[in-house]
Amino acid sequence: MMHRILNQKNLLSILLALVLLTLFSKPIFAYGPNLIANPSVETASTNSATPQDWFHDNYGTNTTTYSYPVTGHESAQAVQIQISDYTNGDAKWYFQEVAVSPSTDYVYSDYYTSTVSTELTVRFTLASGQTSYSWLGLAPASSTWNQAQYPFTTPADAVSATVFHLIAQNGSLATDSFFLGLAATPTPTPTPTPATNNLIANPSVETTSASNPSLPESWFSSNYGSNITSFSYPVTGYDEAKAVQIETTSYTNGDAKWYFQEVPITAGKTYIYSDYYKSSIASEATARFTLSNSQQSYVWLGVKPASTDWQKAEWTFTAPANAVSMTIFRLIAGVGTLTTDKYSLTDENQTSTFAQGMISIDFDDGQMSSYTSGIPILNAAGLKSTQYIVPGYINTFDYVTTSAVLDMLAHGHEIQNHTMTHQNLTLLTPAQALNEITGATTFLNSLGASVTSIAFPYGAYNSSVTDTAKQAGLLSARTTVDGSNLKNTDPFALKSHVVDMSKDTVTSLEALIDKAVIDKTWLILLFHEVNNSGWGLAIKPNQFRTLTNYLVQHSIPVVTVSQGLAQMSQ
Repeated sequence: MMHRILNQKNLLSILLALVLLTLFSKPIFAYGPNLIANPSVETASTNSATPQDWFHDNYGTNTTTYSYPVTGHESAQAVQIQISDYTNGDAKWYFQEVAVSPSTDYVYSDYYTSTVSTELTVRFTLASGQTSYSWLGLAPASSTWNQAQYPFTTPADAVSATVFHLIAQNGSLATDSFFLGLAATPTPTPTPTPATNNLIANPSVETTSASNPSLPESWFSSNYGSNITSFSYPVTGYDEAKAVQIETTSYTNGDAKWYFQEVPITAGKTYIYSDYYKSSIASEATARFTLSNSQQSYVWLGVKPASTDWQKAEWTFTAPANAVSMTIFRLIAGVGTLTTDKYSLTDENQTSTFAQGMISIDFDDGQMSSYTSGIPILNAAGLKSTQYIVPGYINTFDYVTTSAVLDMLAHGHEIQNHTMTHQNLTLLTPAQALNEITGATTFLNSLGASVTSIAFPYGAYNSSVTDTAKQAGLLSARTTVDGSNLKNTDPFALKSHVVDMSKDTVTSLEALIDKAVIDKTWLILLFHEVNNSGWGLAIKPNQFRTLTNYLVQHSIPVVTVSQGLAQMSQ
């Protein structure tokens, strides 16, 4: 999928570009007073270097300077953090905790400028006196004042809260104009569940509204913020006559979306949402839930890249414990167009599970550390992996050698196709893509492999690429779409969880494994390197050993991709 040419800095740049599109995408309304005392930090405390009712803190190994006052957003004063000599930890300003109600929706926002990506985390004090934390999201670097805005729901036993807008790398962050208040959104009337596995009424927007011919029946469009947007219906669809389209021609902030009439759902159940789309810019999906107390809650599902051809977008999510109905906002937050069609929302439990849950351990690219550090740990645990190898990288710096590939095969590890030179197949002609795929298969088979599967480089694929993989004689394809697989999952769209230790922990990975066992699904864990570099896509050897020991100690089935594929037909 990714390789060292996409180093940590480049990966971060890509991530931040996507996050920038999402920053203003959540249609949040606030009401009631601002709970934060001294929210624009205009009043200094008895210590003139600190605002009244405000604090700062850092931990870990870093050199941090706190400044107050500095020039603010719309006022004279703001607070600033400067980090240098960063190794680990973070630094933050935060306000005096304020009383909050349990199980209640709030919205937090501030204005900031920063030289690097920053993060937001809410800290709750619970009735027991203990504290808990909830990560809100990232805010991309910005040389001008930008608003960071995030909704959250308080825990059932929360009594107070504060928010950390923090920095965790070398750079500077200034913040001002803070707000924390109750969140509210308009509440639609739920409709009866359609008598089909697809919960969405008029899912291919083929039926026009009787009262408004510019809308499909049971569908709506809206935008908020500062942008000029037009909504079009009908436009040419994916494989039918009609689809819906958004075009934003001028954008400052906000978003624009199509969404279906809310449908009843079951709290705590896992659902699968999908649609087909074309777009000139990255597009997003956000789930809006109506809760049993009639309030709303939002869950951001993710981003899909721009595509001139029809692509399938799919996300798996779990409904909140008190959800009663929901809809999906399919949106853009920038100048561009988005066309969508063929929507589906299904209960994952209605699909086919396996006789037992199972795990696959995949490695992409053939990094040398996956062999020198990862394979010995796997061999000692008696576990077999699937290695997606790029033949063009073999015997080059920091990648596996021919003898390493032969040794992995000798120890029962599976060698599969990651294309000949790791090119984005969606940018190639079908003939070029076929050469990339068949070239890798031929070479790897010459070493003794039995190649039946491909991992798409960069996770990029479309229907043409999938057709080419089938033409090349392969039986499956693994993607980077997050989630577990079921018996009826498309074998050419196998989901995986990309292990990123900047977000994951051994404990969170063990929880994913436990969920796969309980749900009787097939979870593919996708690794890249095993070393102590600190790169997000590198798991440390001691962490990897702990994880493999967990699999062995709990007798959790570990299968190669070809073994998992075989069980899909049983």
